[in-house]
Amino acid sequence: MEYNTNQELYQYFTHEIERISEQQIEALRKEMDEKKRSELKRITDNIERKTRKYLNRELKSLNTDFSSEINHIHTENHRKLMEKRENLLENIFSEVKDKLEKFVKSNKYDTLLKKMLKETVEYLDTDSLTFITSEKDDTIKKVLKDTVSVDYEIKTSKDIAIGGFKAKSDALGLEVDRTLDKKLRDQRDWFHANSNLFIRT
Repeated sequence: MEYNTNQELYQYFTHEIERISEQQIEALRKEMDEKKRSELKRITDNIERKTRKYLNRELKSLNTDFSSEINHIHTENHRKLMEKRENLLENIFSEVKDKLEKFVKSNKYDTLLKKMLKETVEYLDTDSLTFITSEKDDTIKKVLKDTVSVDYEIKTSKDIAIGGFKAKSDALGLEVDRTLDKKLRDQRDWFHANSNLFIRT
């Protein structure tokens, strides 16, 4: 293309300068937009990462506190349930003990003593026995006199609080415990193991 005048040449250069400038400005604008998007994404990702890290740390701390509190509640509930269970057992066996003490004062106690004495003397099958009884049990002295034909002596023990007796043979090196105290202890042990009073928390 030929330019006839300086004016035409000037217009051409001006047009080309504007066109090239616009292209460069547009390219620069795109580059800036891309850098802006990239920088915003980097900042956003960084914020999200720090936020997740902070939230995870706080959540972990909350979980630790929560677990500690739950464990404390669980332990305290278990302790209270065990305490209630023991109180219940104490009440049950206190009532049973009262009934046994009343039984010892009845005629049925005489009958039981006779039966237990006969079985024990037959079991030990010896000529001399020592019977250990409660200090306050006067009934057994009479029943022993009426029931036992072998030689015997009577000793008392503070360990026997309710009734019954222990029979000891020095010749055989044996002792038989037929006290109501032992029967109550055995029943208590059995009850602990088999009562189905489970502790659930």
